[in-house]
Amino acid sequence: MLVALTDTSKYPDEPAPAEEPVVEEPVVEEPVVEEPVVEEPALDGAALFTAHCGSCHNGNGLGSGPTDKTGATAAAITNAIATAPGMGVLSFLTDAEIQAIADAL
Repeated sequence: MLVALTDTSKYPDEPAPAEEPVVEEPVVEEPVVEEPVVEEPALDGAALFTAHCGSCHNGNGLGSGPTDKTGATAAAITNAIATAPGMGVLSFLTDAEIQAIADAL
């Protein structure tokens, strides 16, 4: 008669074969890499006005007649750049730069 080697009922003095322990592999979490916050430097509206507008509207925006731009809004400046003669050369100014100029006026 043949007996399976794992059948311990026929060999009570021998211990049962040990089961392989279940080894759980540790969960390795990827480190969270946060993108650095890069703050844009504040735009100096007064310096932008002096550099790009001051030659026609005086250095402080207080030209005479239609050149007086005191209190001009960003929308008004954008419109002037798009429609007023000679202002199209300033079409390179960004919305943020135009807003900074308006804030300075």
